[in-house]
Amino acid sequence: MSNCRKFNFLKKYKKFIFSLLFLFLGIGIFADEVTTIVINNARRTEYKKAEDTGNDSIFLDGSVELSVQKEDTTSLIRADRVVYDRETEMLYAEGSVQIVQKKSSGEDTTTANSILLNTKTMEGIFDGARVVMGNTDAFSLPSDSVLVIFADVFGKTDTNVISFKNSKLTFCDEENPHWQIKASRTWLLPGGEFAFLNALLFVGPIPVLYFPAFYYPKDELVFNPVFSYKPRTGYSIQNTLYLYGRKPLPTSTTSSSSDSSAAQAVESLKSFLRPNVLKEQKLEGLMLRNLDENYSGNTSDYVKLLVDWYSNLGFMVGVDTNFLPSDFFISKIRVGANLGFSNTIFKNDTYYDIFSPISGKQYTDNSNFLGLKLPFRYSANIEVEIQDPFRLTLTLPIYSDPFFGHDFINYRSEHMDWISFFMENALGNSEETETISETSSFTWNLNTSFTPKLPDFIKPYINSMSISTTSFVNILSLNTTFNTNLSTSPSSNSSFDSFFEEDNVEEVDDNWKNYTPERKFFYPSQITPVNLKFSMNGTLFQYPKSKTITNTNQNYSITMNKPDEIKSQSQLQKEQEEKELLEKEESGEEESDEELEENEEQEDKNFYIMTLPELTFSNSSQKTLSGINYSLGYSLNTTLNTQLAYSSVNLNSPDDFKWENVRSYMYSFTSPLSLNSSFKFGSDLFSLTNSVTYTPSIQDHPFVLEGDKNGGYSESSIKSLRQADFNARKQDIVNSNSVGVYPFRFLPIFNETGITWNTNFKLLRIKFLGDLDNPEWEIPKFDFEDPESVTTNNVNLILAASEKEGLFKQSLTFSVVMPPQLKQYSATLNLKFPFISFSLGSGFSQKEKDSPEFKKNPLQQSLSLSLFDSTLTFSESFNYNLEDNNPDSFKLSASWKGITASYIMSYTYGADFDESVGWISRKEKEFLPYSASLSIAPKLPTFNTWFNRVTFTPSINANVVVDLIKPTSSYLLFTPSISFKINEFLTFTFSSTSRNSVLYRYFQTAMGYPGRIPGEQNFFVDLANSFRFDNEQLRKGSGFKLKSLNFEITHDLHDWDLKMVFKMEPRLVTKNGVSQYDFSPYITIGVVWRPIEAIKTQIVDDYGTWKLE
Repeated sequence: MSNCRKFNFLKKYKKFIFSLLFLFLGIGIFADEVTTIVINNARRTEYKKAEDTGNDSIFLDGSVELSVQKEDTTSLIRADRVVYDRETEMLYAEGSVQIVQKKSSGEDTTTANSILLNTKTMEGIFDGARVVMGNTDAFSLPSDSVLVIFADVFGKTDTNVISFKNSKLTFCDEENPHWQIKASRTWLLPGGEFAFLNALLFVGPIPVLYFPAFYYPKDELVFNPVFSYKPRTGYSIQNTLYLYGRKPLPTSTTSSSSDSSAAQAVESLKSFLRPNVLKEQKLEGLMLRNLDENYSGNTSDYVKLLVDWYSNLGFMVGVDTNFLPSDFFISKIRVGANLGFSNTIFKNDTYYDIFSPISGKQYTDNSNFLGLKLPFRYSANIEVEIQDPFRLTLTLPIYSDPFFGHDFINYRSEHMDWISFFMENALGNSEETETISETSSFTWNLNTSFTPKLPDFIKPYINSMSISTTSFVNILSLNTTFNTNLSTSPSSNSSFDSFFEEDNVEEVDDNWKNYTPERKFFYPSQITPVNLKFSMNGTLFQYPKSKTITNTNQNYSITMNKPDEIKSQSQLQKEQEEKELLEKEESGEEESDEELEENEEQEDKNFYIMTLPELTFSNSSQKTLSGINYSLGYSLNTTLNTQLAYSSVNLNSPDDFKWENVRSYMYSFTSPLSLNSSFKFGSDLFSLTNSVTYTPSIQDHPFVLEGDKNGGYSESSIKSLRQADFNARKQDIVNSNSVGVYPFRFLPIFNETGITWNTNFKLLRIKFLGDLDNPEWEIPKFDFEDPESVTTNNVNLILAASEKEGLFKQSLTFSVVMPPQLKQYSATLNLKFPFISFSLGSGFSQKEKDSPEFKKNPLQQSLSLSLFDSTLTFSESFNYNLEDNNPDSFKLSASWKGITASYIMSYTYGADFDESVGWISRKEKEFLPYSASLSIAPKLPTFNTWFNRVTFTPSINANVVVDLIKPTSSYLLFTPSISFKINEFLTFTFSSTSRNSVLYRYFQTAMGYPGRIPGEQNFFVDLANSFRFDNEQLRKGSGFKLKSLNFEITHDLHDWDLKMVFKMEPRLVTKNGVSQYDFSPYITIGVVWRPIEAIKTQIVDDYGTWKLE
């Protein structure tokens, strides 16, 4: 018995005993190094001397699990067999070895056939290993990604250098990764550096790039070089030297869920070469060494020097500064300038060159600045922002030509993207044509605003006050007009000093004029010296004085219950049933089957019984009826606009522009001053609003340049400008009034019922009556009978009822427009119910002023019905011309699951068919059927088979339009398509579009008009004839004409697509003056890489001409 208890005790506490044992061993062995080894599990443990070395060793067998703790790193080791040498501190493990290393920055997992590990230094050799590394400070991995490395053998030193032999590296932990790098040797170095020897990049199963040797340091050169290649500018190196501040982290592209897995894998590969956290740096020579500490400063303040070189284009130097002061009234200062010393790049037939294909000369690019010719191009930018005590924003960009940004700025980078460089640029084709973007316009802006903080004693007399100004210059680009034989562009061998000599003029060819950036220049097209806005508003009088009103709810701790005398019979019965059920639960009894059935029947009955609502007294709230509210306020809004205009006439080059050559100068001023009053009683039970606005306006052109040949205005244009100035000079006083009465405002059902009266009076107005030679203005007297004095005078009576939060709603609106406007009387009825809505409206209008005759407004009616969660909808509309006593239009439509049918009638001219000339329009209008249409575009299901790996997706889109006026114009449009897909293997898509414009031919005999359209009159026979490729006459005579035919086959090659597109549609081709339709196919066969579609090769059959792209 005692032996059994001892065995059970050892078995139960074996893990604890071995932990204590190795803890003491660790204290004794690693007294200098804080390392702890714990045996978590082992089926058999043996202590003996090793046969090969004779050292004391520990042998562990069977599901061995050890924990090795050193500083902040914990390593969990699992294996079938472990041997630990206590003297050399070496650990050997074999058989399904797994090491899980947990750090504060992440977790790494290593599997191997066998390992030899020094537990003191954690260096070792791993055989047949697989390493899975999580995100750390050393390596930048995409979210939810890991770094997976396979190797025959790899070793790890005590300095954390890991060397792999015959390795594969990827982020895609799948059997067939989207990308991988295979290398003879791979090194992962401290600080996130790594290197490859004899490496090959695979995208899917396809090798893409070969690296004889590659080393990527995480430390940076102080000038941050970036290599790139473009067919036009050539190879380049862009350098950025931060004299002050710090380069920010590179921006990464976020892959969306719609991106392919291959595209996401490529982005993750790029992110591997990008740091994910900024580190403190130390300057050592030309290197910026990354330290272990994270960088805590900001990257928004900097001064940097730019030096770029391009093998074709030339070079650029520049400086860029940016500061965002936090404790200074200036919140942003950015100043930058760039100088580009570039060559004119010519486009030959298949490549770009700096030598003209005509003259063979090389030309350097020049520019113009304020009339001064410069032997370089330039750009600059000034941005200033001030936040306090006023706001000011200044934006001042400058460009020498519209192409500077494309050449030097738009594609510039401070972060080297090796993946893009090798995969896109190094594989680039010099025969590519580069699309050159240009800056067609830009604006200089100066904006200011000031909103003073007003003291409380001024409010509400002045509630707010603000003033703002805007000044800007619009700058546009213009084509340069060169002299016929001469240009001032110096050649590449001209010296800097000789450029400024007046006689430095040489002959250039016409080809240079098409490629030089001097072919366009900038000029100011419009200047706004100042746009001034001033606004102020306040309240002169208010009753009652404004105060904060807090709505309070009274809560009662005691619930008030109704006595039984006022409860309904159903309520009493329900309380009795609940009481009996509670007694049964307390006694532990269960309901019988009969009782359960009775309860269910009673519940069904109660569902249809309408009972009085319960009276709840636990919370009570009361809505207070407000009394009289009155306010009298004012507002002032002053605007001053100024403008200078320049003309582009006679501007052939930047030298021709002169700031004093103004085309016109204009200013305008307006300052509306409003006095507003508002009277309310009972929360809109009665309301009265009134406003009086005085608006003076003036506009003038003090200067207008005459003579359109000189860039000025023609005589007629000047007269139009003067006439507009005279018409804009006004002084108006307008009085607007609105009276509203809503007697049922506090009844939820009828709260929208009320009456309103709106008026608008022009108390003062000025009219221009004269002409340009004799300007005269008239001030008409206010007259209540003058429609120009009383511009609005209407009354609206609204009878409305609403229930169930607007689900049921009815309204009847009567509107009256009263004199002096033309009298109008109208009524509109709107009814809204669940699923259906209806409206009906009409009225009368006075024909002319002072005329007793009225005309009837059209009767407009509409109805809509929506059923089954809007799946089935019907709509109907009808307009009737009451004045002419004839219907005007009628439309019916229905829609259900992609099928739409409509029928239209219209009051229009009919048509009669004449055998000799065709359709002849009638002389009288009639209410006739106009058209009928049927559209079918159902959402067809996708059919799956063979374990859902094979899918069929059909689709149909058909439209039938019947012209009921000229039936021979009816047509049918039919577009079927089908897609057949084998998952991750093949996709086949077929689609075609056919049109039949002789639809009437199949029904003309039945309608009693045979022979109007000759040809086959059987619909199905004619359809079959359209496929008679054995009989050209029948096929051409068919009414079914093929508009397009498309085949597309895509073969899935993991990350690549082998795609073939076959497209055929009729083209009108003219040869030797004869036009005919050509049905030659357009065929494309190519291989495309999904992540970057620019990496592709395709063969194109361009209607008989084969091309390789």
